Amino acid sequence: MKWIIFFRRRDEISIPRERGDRLRISNTDGSPANCIQDFDDTFSINPEAVGRIEKFILLLSEFTSWNYKKELWTWDKFVLKRFTKKDIKGQGKRLNGNTFKEMLDLKPISWAMTSGDNIEFTLEEPDNLE
Repeated sequence: MKWIIFFRRRDEISIPRERGDRLRISNTDGSPANCIQDFDDTFSINPEAVGRIEKFILLLSEFTSWNYKKELWTWDKFVLKRFTKKDIKGQGKRLNGNTFKEMLDLKPISWAMTSGDNIEFTLEEPDNLE
């Protein structure tokens, strides 16, 4: 019953197309979402989004023994980097040992198995982490 309450309260934090336990920082075209460009060409998370994510973090604190320490978090002075998201199926390929090796050869900075027959991955392009 405790987890039903948790998910209901999480859903109360949600807004259309953005679940309460997520902070969307880019749109599907790669443009920034929930971000404000500051005068020094860095970015800040907009205050409404910060409020939603802090509510979620406090909800986690309530349901776990973890403590949210606001002073240890930052919501500004981010440098915008653009990367490319791809997936095996989206390239018209079947997931197998060869296509997995092809993906690894691209040197993705992250990947996730999103279903039994697909992997989504992120490439360090057009920007890089340096």
